[in-house]
Amino acid sequence: MKITEAEIFDIRFDPSVSPTSAIQMGKRLEEPRPFFYEEPVDAMNVECMKKVAAHAETYDLHMQPHNSGGVVATACAVQLDCCILNFIIQEWFPYHGEDLYRLVDRALEPQLVDGYLPVPRDPQLRIELDAAAAARQSCVRVR
Repeated sequence: MKITEAEIFDIRFDPSVSPTSAIQMGKRLEEPRPFFYEEPVDAMNVECMKKVAAHAETYDLHMQPHNSGGVVATACAVQLDCCILNFIIQEWFPYHGEDLYRLVDRALEPQLVDGYLPVPRDPQLRIELDAAAAARQSCVRVR
């Protein structure tokens, strides 16, 4: 049975897959041309994401980094977006409460204007954790 474009819309990966394995699998799936190739590597691993983005760029493919992890993940994702030429859109999770945005001194999400997140001019994340705000959050301690 031959796979058609309409049959494969979204391919999802376990984020623990290495960039090399993700690229090899992507090559095997070229013919059906999936619409989404979701999380081929851990989105918080900026080095791996840059490698996958560079490889995707050689095939004229765009990057749409996954992000629903919170304020630090958003800051990392925006820094990555500014470093890759084939960036097209950034996913973000708008349903977090204000308490989450108070965990750091400069959360990007509340600064969203007309669908655009600001691009920090600093060369690093330059966000500071508010320890008092973090202490007020509920958490599960694992020993």
